[in-house]
Amino acid sequence: MDGSVSFFPESARGGRHELKVGTSLYWEHSALGKLDHAHGNYLLYFDKVGGVSNQPVEIEIYNYPFMDDTRATKYAAYLKDTWRITERVTANLGVRWERQHSFLPEQSYAGSSQFPTLFPAGTFAALDVMTWTRTVPRVGLAWDLRQADARDLQRLRRARHAGISPGGRAEQGGAEPPLAVQRYGISRDGRSGGFLDIANGTSALDPDCRQAVR
Repeated sequence: MDGSVSFFPESARGGRHELKVGTSLYWEHSALGKLDHAHGNYLLYFDKVGGVSNQPVEIEIYNYPFMDDTRATKYAAYLKDTWRITERVTANLGVRWERQHSFLPEQSYAGSSQFPTLFPAGTFAALDVMTWTRTVPRVGLAWDLRQADARDLQRLRRARHAGISPGGRAEQGGAEPPLAVQRYGISRDGRSGGFLDIANGTSALDPDCRQAVR
């Protein structure tokens, strides 16, 4: 939701002003889910082993079915002044404050229907993924250069732009929702012919995740 109000003072010292104040309020809610696969919630890999083709070498097991829940809020407010200093010189001045917050609410997982030992049921506590708060300025100057038969406009602007948060997909900030796709891989040990656990999908927050500003 966006809204703004403009003011046009009738008289002001040093030129004419156009003042504008506004706000942005966004609430994001997104979800990603997976259903049971009729053929099974896994992938099988085959290769040549010991000179024999079509031998099982790996199985990748998934924690389906699940449905995750990720959310984000974004609040912003700004003030802008278009200041006509003279008929040929206009200054654009402004400042913007913004707060972005990504989080995961408490949610539950019923467990894997096919591999409950690997992926048991559970309840996951709420997780505060990240909060970015920043105030950025904006300064611009436009100079109208008019000659006898030509018209030119020179502009000079300096501003800082803050990056947009990942929004509802909070895992883009470095943390996957607890119900995101988790894989459990098993591969063949070529020496013994047995099977070894090689992967159990996990993720964690990146403590160095920072908002991009340019």
